[in-house]
Amino acid sequence: MTDLQLGDINMRDEYNQTVPIASAYSGCPIHDAGEGPQQAVDGTAYTKWYCGTTSATLSLSLSAPALLSAYELFTANDYPGRDPSSWHLACSSDSEPYVQVDAVAEFQPTPDRFATYGLFYIVKSPPPSPPPPSP
Repeated sequence: MTDLQLGDINMRDEYNQTVPIASAYSGCPIHDAGEGPQQAVDGTAYTKWYCGTTSATLSLSLSAPALLSAYELFTANDYPGRDPSSWHLACSSDSEPYVQVDAVAEFQPTPDRFATYGLFYIVKSPPPSPPPPSP
């Protein structure tokens, strides 16, 4: 992969409701006009964030504090080879240090364009209860 693109990001709360994102920032030094970080959070996969490097950080600020439980990524309009396949998600509350809450490696995004990667759950289900002791 020589560069990155993302159609959209959708953050979800504990009720599976979309969490409004106030702003997005990326230190990516190379992006085309109209394909900046704000396009990754504008609510549509028909725009995109493009970064002309192989690794980038995309920072999101929520409109209000929220308990995040899941997130969803969407492919962009072209070049499937630009779709991210590995990433880390970290969260912070105000000036607190960031804490990694999810990491994905070697994910195979769909070749379909404007398509969801599926939901990624931050809050994992607890392990099943052990079986009851035998009599």
